[in-house]
Amino acid sequence: MGKQIPLEDLMSDTPQQRNLMRLFEEDTYNLRIWGHKLSTAIEEWCHAQKLILKATAGLASVVMSYGEQKFPLEETAYDIPAITNRLAQTFNEINGWMEVFMQQIECCVQYPVRKINDELDNLVEVLRPDVASAFSNLAEAEDKFLKLSKKDTARKIEDASHDVFLAKTQYNKLAMDYCGRMNVVQTNRYIQFIEPMLAMMYAYKSLFNVGHDAFRSEFLTSFLTQAQQQMQEIDKNSEDIKRSAKAADLSQNLIGTLKAEHDLCYDESLMFSQPHLSDAVQKQGYLRIKLKGSFFMSNWEKYFVYTQGASLMWQKPDQLIGSLMIDLSSAPGCSAEVAKDQVERRFVFNITVQGGCENRNEGEKKWYLQARNAVDMHEWIDVINNLTGTHPKMQEKKETSIAGEETFEVKKNATTDKFMNDEKIFSEHESSDLTLGQPIQFDFLSLSSTPDIHVNVNELSNDVDKFEVRFLGSVEVLCEEKKKVSTLVQSAIERVLNARKTHSISESILCVMVICNKSKNVMLLDHEKEDDIKAVFPISDVLCSTTYSDERIFALVTKAQSAEEGLSNDSLLKCSILSTIDTSEASDVCRALEKMSITNNSEMKNGDGNQLNLITNVDADQLNDSPDLEDTSVPMRKCGEDALEHAYAGVKRYSSGRAAAQHLVIPILSSIILLYVTRCNLARVVH
Repeated sequence: MGKQIPLEDLMSDTPQQRNLMRLFEEDTYNLRIWGHKLSTAIEEWCHAQKLILKATAGLASVVMSYGEQKFPLEETAYDIPAITNRLAQTFNEINGWMEVFMQQIECCVQYPVRKINDELDNLVEVLRPDVASAFSNLAEAEDKFLKLSKKDTARKIEDASHDVFLAKTQYNKLAMDYCGRMNVVQTNRYIQFIEPMLAMMYAYKSLFNVGHDAFRSEFLTSFLTQAQQQMQEIDKNSEDIKRSAKAADLSQNLIGTLKAEHDLCYDESLMFSQPHLSDAVQKQGYLRIKLKGSFFMSNWEKYFVYTQGASLMWQKPDQLIGSLMIDLSSAPGCSAEVAKDQVERRFVFNITVQGGCENRNEGEKKWYLQARNAVDMHEWIDVINNLTGTHPKMQEKKETSIAGEETFEVKKNATTDKFMNDEKIFSEHESSDLTLGQPIQFDFLSLSSTPDIHVNVNELSNDVDKFEVRFLGSVEVLCEEKKKVSTLVQSAIERVLNARKTHSISESILCVMVICNKSKNVMLLDHEKEDDIKAVFPISDVLCSTTYSDERIFALVTKAQSAEEGLSNDSLLKCSILSTIDTSEASDVCRALEKMSITNNSEMKNGDGNQLNLITNVDADQLNDSPDLEDTSVPMRKCGEDALEHAYAGVKRYSSGRAAAQHLVIPILSSIILLYVTRCNLARVVH
């Protein structure tokens, strides 16, 4: 027990008694200051714990809302919503434990400390001034009583004596209460300050025991183990991607590719050193279009322009869907050419639309468009002129056709004599000249274009061969000599494949190729609805089939449904390029066609021997070995493959980076749970 103020000695006013009371007052005052500091610290700690409760609840809410978000690039390899829901549930459980913990702190810690501080405040701020005032009144009453003279009346002396009695009674009453309460503080200071701290430790122990028991459950342990395994797998995949990516080499190759592309597009010496005539019919890119503004002013606005069929579409950079700009199919006389002196800007071309196309009340209308460079400008001009039929090559082909077969032969012989000394140049010129004017068709013609063919799909016999194929495109070729059909077919395949790569055409038509031995027809049916006939080729119109260097790509050469004026059916052929998608290879399809042709020829032995209806299966490797057919598109195809490889590596690197960033949600949230587990285990060991 600490020191006490003897209450029985309060009646005797001695210097020792006064000094003892002064020591107790100083101790009480200092204890009050420390008690307030402790109370402030506990209040701040409780406020921080409440913020943790609020933050934990917010964290659980945000984590649980992951399943409600719409991520366009969401991956299903890892069920992230299920993991986030389980983590959010765990956070809510932890929050519930913390709420119980805070209730214990409020009852067992905050309230006792607040109570002792109130007692100390009352002693220092209320009772101490009252005792000092009563002691001062007692001293004044005694001084007044002692100052009375002998001549004063008895009544006055009695009144002064009564005042002293009252002052002493008041002082003794207050002093007894004051000193008694200070004695209680000295006696209970250990209990009133140390016991709340012990209660806090017991509350912590209870919290950690609850957490330790909860985190030792088999379900949560398996959940954390699974999450940890997923994190290790993601880390391993990321490291493998980093090791296989060779970022330094890819960066150097990308820089070289970008420099080559920049030189090709912006080098003035290269822009005008190469011919610009092209047979492309598809293109897309950004163009600046001159549009009328306010106050008779014109503005050059940036639009994304692309071709869709025979229409020219446009859309602003921030729009999702484009709209029709010019319908080239319904615009007779529409053409594109370089704008020479009409505008001051470079790389500007104009599209002339004759009156009656877009608005019958308007006359001729011109669109002024600016490309990014001269090459881009000439490519746009060629594409538009190809779609409208005003391309110089097409005009030349049309004039030649009108002149008749004799004029065509003269031109062909002149061209042959000019390049007879160089077989490579001759092969390139011949194949490009015979196919340049013919547009590439990436879709089927409707069946109405061949009304003379009627096939009932439901009546087909079982004597058929079926192959699942993809239609990549078709192009018409001119061939006067039947022995050069294979050479032209290989060139046509190269042209279609290069066009698909150049214009980034990834979609193709999925269909079923049916070789019917009974009806002697080759049909292309819709893959979903086999009663929907896409195209029908009688065996008499099928001339040959040939494979390509790719084991799945092959070409089917048939007679064209309609020949241009002045050309016979035998000289105008349609080359359809297809690709197998099942386990069959292109050679299997060609063998099936050859088998049906042999059967058909055996049944038509008495027919016309000059008719070319025997399907020849030409091997692409043999054609490549022939000196008459040198693949001049290898450098261009190699350059395109390199560019695609670099682009694919960039996309792969981006995709892996995004996947790793997205999967970091699991490690971060799981780490929080693991921190709680570690904290509970450590606390359990300590306690």
